[in-house]
Amino acid sequence: MGALLGNVGQTFIDIAKALKNETITPEEREDAMNYFISEMIFNCSVYFAIGMWSVVTNWAYRTSIYYFSECMITRFRTSFIAHLLELDAAEFDKAATGQFNVLLNYHIDRVRDGFNDRLGYAIVVLMESCLGLVIAFLTDWKLALISCLITPILLILSIVVVVFENRNHEKKSEMYEKAGEICSQAIGNIRTVIACNGQQRELTEYTDLLKQTRSHALVYRTWNRVIDVATVFTVYFIQFVAYYFGTIYVYNGRLNGGQVVRVLFSVFFASHNLKEAGNDMAEISISMVSAKRIQEPVLFSGTIEENILFAKPSASTTEVIECLKKANAYEFVMSFPKGIKTLACVGKTTITIAHRLSTIRNSDRIIVINKGQARTPH
Repeated sequence: MGALLGNVGQTFIDIAKALKNETITPEEREDAMNYFISEMIFNCSVYFAIGMWSVVTNWAYRTSIYYFSECMITRFRTSFIAHLLELDAAEFDKAATGQFNVLLNYHIDRVRDGFNDRLGYAIVVLMESCLGLVIAFLTDWKLALISCLITPILLILSIVVVVFENRNHEKKSEMYEKAGEICSQAIGNIRTVIACNGQQRELTEYTDLLKQTRSHALVYRTWNRVIDVATVFTVYFIQFVAYYFGTIYVYNGRLNGGQVVRVLFSVFFASHNLKEAGNDMAEISISMVSAKRIQEPVLFSGTIEENILFAKPSASTTEVIECLKKANAYEFVMSFPKGIKTLACVGKTTITIAHRLSTIRNSDRIIVINKGQARTPH
């Protein structure tokens, strides 16, 4: 687009010169007008072709990204529910009430928001930015280098925004999970809450958490606006410098007007795309934080080997050991007397009351109460 805009600009400059030149003959003026018309027809045809190509490619990549995103979210939800259904009843006692609902709804929605069209758009704008910079440097490297002073600044500011966004989202996620737990507990035990006259207490705790989240978000948004203001000022200042040197190059005859427009538009287009890509990367980073909170490692009942085999039941002992080495946990696990056969919850004393033997099959000690009498079967 930058190269085409430069050609259009130079075509208008040439015809304006020809029409104002009183020394040329009518035939030369007519030739100039015919050349102008042919060039504009060519440029308009290229614009039309680019427009049609954009329609096809945008439809293709957006459809693909949406399909990929929905498939991924469906797989996330299905795997998460299947994972929960395979747990023993005792595992649910270890988790706070409402924690699974928050993970299933809030965090998975954040994953969808980041990987819907954000990922595809970020890839496209990065490719367009690289192409714009290549066109600018091939046209005139000196003016392109001056104009590119803005690029590293935008990259630094984009990285700062991503870091702030990650920290903000992690803090908000923790607070929203706590608020979700309070809400689920209150609603799930509403009769008890009403009987104990605890409505106001539950509402106060829930409101306090939301106020903390709001305060944290306001601080983040304030700094985010400061960064945006700094970005806008930097963009316009570098544009002033670039236009100044571009004018000097045209005056000295080093470049023509079309070349200056081509360089400046290509660089500014690339810089704008980099800024947009930074915003998209911030959203994607939020999705990665949410995905991490959904996939946090949790030790379930059973040995360390059984925990690892949960992801791949058919894995061999060699594969289990290789997995531990990749996780930098091999030496730690092998320091236990039983190695990978060590119970995952070793060091903790847990009392579980169950009606099914399968729930407590890995317990160190089982006590059976029958008709008021306690006995140890093994």
